[in-house]
Order: sequence, then C-alpha cells, then structure tokens
Amino acid sequence: MITSTIRVPDELDEDGGIGRGFYIQDSGYPVILDWLVQNMDVRGDLSRLADSA
Repeated sequence: MITSTIRVPDELDEDGGIGRGFYIQDSGYPVILDWLVQNMDVRGDLSRLADSA
C-alpha cells in the first residue's frame, strides 16, 4: 500500500519542469497485518515442519 507520493514534474507538464519527471513513493502495510504476523509464530511452525520431514 502506497502511503505517500512526491511528484517531480517534467518538461511536458504545464508546471514548467525541466528534464524527465518522476515519482518518489513510500510504501507501508496496515498495522493489523503486523499484529497478525507477530502472532503467527512462523519460525516455530517452520522448525516443526522441518523436524517432521
């Protein structure tokens, strides 16, 4: 999920930009996803899976 964007205009924009324009974007994810991942105990599940194989 993109949380913020900065747009630098280019010479085709009406803003009077010079050269080639670009975007700088910052991404993130919902806080609930962080909580779910922490509570899943992925490392413990993977080690138990490896031991059973």
